[in-house]
Amino acid sequence: MPSASGANLPLHRLWGHFRSTIPAYGSGCWRGLGGDGMIEKAQRYVAQGYKAIKMQVAHVHDRHTDLANVRRMREALGPGIEIMVDVNMGWTADTAIQMGRKFEDYDVYWLEEPVAADDFCGYLRVADALDLRIVGGESHFTRYDLRPFLENPKLPILQPDVMRGGLTELRKIAAIADTWGMSLAPHLFPS
Repeated sequence: MPSASGANLPLHRLWGHFRSTIPAYGSGCWRGLGGDGMIEKAQRYVAQGYKAIKMQVAHVHDRHTDLANVRRMREALGPGIEIMVDVNMGWTADTAIQMGRKFEDYDVYWLEEPVAADDFCGYLRVADALDLRIVGGESHFTRYDLRPFLENPKLPILQPDVMRGGLTELRKIAAIADTWGMSLAPHLFPS
């Protein structure tokens, strides 16, 4: 049997390729750009053909400004573009629940990293309280780090960091996550 290196195949083929394209989103609609700047960057992504963008909230603006920015982003992009909102661990579970309920009015696709990375109970509280998808795991690199999420599969999408955990570990995480109906949107730092 030839070795993997002797197969002369790209890794995705060697590991069982099953699709020719993967969904992608425009990232980089950072909170530091302000509401107008985030919208302008998102519109550039849409003009390039992206069907989804990710914007940031928390840390810089108060919750009223964050809510206004999400509302304005939805108004600017319309219903055909998915909007993901990244909190970057900026809230408590209570604030994430409060804000998530308000974001649901703007058809947000996911709320990312709403609480501190190791606040697994907070993640589960938020996921239980909202209809909105709660995602996380970018600060976790192995299936062992992600065990609390895997044992309580309430986050439909996990984001393990492939640069820190490696491709083999990512593949193992994917197999376990798939068992529980979860999918991956791997994080890449620096992305």
